[in-house]
Amino acid sequence: MAETFDFEKLFVDGLPAAAAKWDGFPKYNFVGGHNDPDAIPIDGLIAAAERVLRRRGQTLATYGQDSGPLGDRELRAFLADRLVRYRGLSVTSDDVLVTSGSGQALELINDVLLKPGDIVVAEEFTYQGALNRLRGRGIQVVGAPLDEGGLNIAGLAAVLKALGDRGIEPKFVYTIPTVQNPTSTVLDVARREQLLALTREHGVAVVEDECYADLLWDSEWPKSMYGMEGAEHVIHVGSFSKYLAPALRLGYAVAPWPLLSQMTGCKSVSTGALEQMVVAEFLSAHYAEHVEDMKVRLRDKRDVLVAALEEHFGTAAEFTVPPGDIYLWLKLPSEVDTLKLSEAALKEGVAFNAGPIGRSMARRQGIICACVSPTPPRPRSATASPNWPRFVIARPAFQSGAPISGAPRHEYLGQQLTGDDAAEDEPRIQAVGLELGQAVPGVVGVHRRRLPDQLRRSQGKGQVERPGEGGEKAGQGRQRHGGAIEGEQPGPRRVA
Repeated sequence: MAETFDFEKLFVDGLPAAAAKWDGFPKYNFVGGHNDPDAIPIDGLIAAAERVLRRRGQTLATYGQDSGPLGDRELRAFLADRLVRYRGLSVTSDDVLVTSGSGQALELINDVLLKPGDIVVAEEFTYQGALNRLRGRGIQVVGAPLDEGGLNIAGLAAVLKALGDRGIEPKFVYTIPTVQNPTSTVLDVARREQLLALTREHGVAVVEDECYADLLWDSEWPKSMYGMEGAEHVIHVGSFSKYLAPALRLGYAVAPWPLLSQMTGCKSVSTGALEQMVVAEFLSAHYAEHVEDMKVRLRDKRDVLVAALEEHFGTAAEFTVPPGDIYLWLKLPSEVDTLKLSEAALKEGVAFNAGPIGRSMARRQGIICACVSPTPPRPRSATASPNWPRFVIARPAFQSGAPISGAPRHEYLGQQLTGDDAAEDEPRIQAVGLELGQAVPGVVGVHRRRLPDQLRRSQGKGQVERPGEGGEKAGQGRQRHGGAIEGEQPGPRRVA
């Protein structure tokens, strides 16, 4: 057998971690922005594909079809019309660049505007993909605080002032104003106006990521910042992944022509034409009804997930009920190491996003973000479903440090359940023992007073520093990690 060639010796420095071989999704996969398989409009897409291929199929014979480098002309026309009607923009199809997912749109913005060592301000909790792309370029990401209303404008003003006092001008503010990822907050119109005024005053551009805006159901759509007065410095980014199908890899950017033309020049690989044609054909006729169907499905799944958290976590977890989108942001006691918890859960077939993923700083904390889409739907009157995963943290109940003798008993937020009681629920409840991966009977929750050592995070020590200041003790001010400013925590609350 021939000797294996050593490609690794040719690798350049600074590469990201290599990908592991994929062996399938976990049984209960709450990671990432996946869609509901039952919500994919298969028949509609098949019919759209047949119609558009018969009508325009010959345009596939040339690169760029009959549309040029900005993307399929019918898809751009659909996008322009939707953005005008639903998001308040004043644009035409010539203002829209179709990309291979919103990720490529963000990459093209980075290509044009950023060089290693530049500063970008982002919300303290944000989309992990955006952070990865920025940090991979050697960009210093500075966190701005969030609160229950989204990006805290006074906090952002303090960050921009502190950076300005040090002679630092960030290239742009990256924000997800409508159903923010992962906190699901919605920035109201007043704050959007304040954000525009503040960034305009400092001469800082704004990247407005509206990938999740279509799936807002508990309130009215606020107007997109790109469509508001004084928004000449705003770049608008969107996606089809969340409300149609992520595997199609279609997104878009809207920007003033000097920037959009340069982004187009940097787009070395064109986006697949057939996907654009089919999506334009389908959504031009069915956008409103399809999005409404998605909202109903996801709202039902959200309600199921919220009910399960209320039932099985009680006061041990804090969370807001999201008004839209596909994520639910969950906060456990701060001493919980959610990375260790996620490892234990994965052994039982349950995957979720564990902090510090999605943070513009690097400290561990008891934060979990779960994707709502995989949640099985359940009638509201039902109390249980054999298909619904009940992953909880299990611990034996103790008295004076010793296990209770006799029948197996477990503690759930102070309540005692006997082994017989727990056995009745075993067909639908899988509890995870303290020995990571050990299955035990019963319904048990995280107990604040006696958190197991295996799930505690290390209590690290370190100085904190406000921009331009120093010498404060841990727990005060904002902590800097690799140049990121840690703002006050948004403090999610559990909503009954």
